Amino acid sequence: MRPRGFVITVAAVLAILATGAVYLYVRNVQNNNGGGTTVSVVVAKQDIAVGAKLDDVISQGGVTFRRFPKADVVRGAVTNISEIKGTVTNAPIVAGEQISTARLVGSVTQPTGGALGIPQGDQALTISLQAPQAGGGVVQQGDHVAIYAVFTNITLIRGSIADFLAGKAGDGAGQRMPDFITTVVPEVPVLKVVQGVISASSQQANVSLTLALKPGDAARVVLAQQKGTLWLTLLPPNQQGQTIPPSGLFDLIGAKGPQAA
Repeated sequence: MRPRGFVITVAAVLAILATGAVYLYVRNVQNNNGGGTTVSVVVAKQDIAVGAKLDDVISQGGVTFRRFPKADVVRGAVTNISEIKGTVTNAPIVAGEQISTARLVGSVTQPTGGALGIPQGDQALTISLQAPQAGGGVVQQGDHVAIYAVFTNITLIRGSIADFLAGKAGDGAGQRMPDFITTVVPEVPVLKVVQGVISASSQQANVSLTLALKPGDAARVVLAQQKGTLWLTLLPPNQQGQTIPPSGLFDLIGAKGPQAA
């Protein structure tokens, strides 16, 4: 029979080992969560609809604070109530969700842009496209889209634009370019969507989309719609759009670029 002192010693050693294991586990969890650092973030206490004024939501007690591990805080998360005063939602926010600036327009010092909530410095431009070109009819207010344009029967005229506008067409009749597609604007917020009725002639529904664009981008979209065919692609949440170089048919199957016909 083993001495009682030996049994006590073994029990003490096991207790120390168990304590050490718990300490290492807790420390590992803290390291995985950003070193144990937490951030107090403003979250919704209730579902908040598109176009809701956050001042009204705040006055109704519709937001609160909740602490999250630093690694779990979403991009643009609001950490102070003052950041959302005077703003309007451009996308729905569900109860318990962290409120991000990506879902808001306007600010305390910035006008909300009227009923559409146009961001300062932007312009609202409405375009009408058939459903497949407009994202298949699934694009909603608050989404972000990329705009591409397909151009056909393009002739490249040598010389400067100033000479061309002055009536000097340059040497020769110009050079025919192959059909190509290019990025018009890589990322655009959608302010409003109106689903149209199905046309009897085309069997397609037109979709009107009102977009928030910088003045230069708005001009490019207008020109691209007049001279080419616009296509929109729906971007995933929190993913930025990318600009791709102009691509012709041969570009897409591995050639180096469009060549003169």
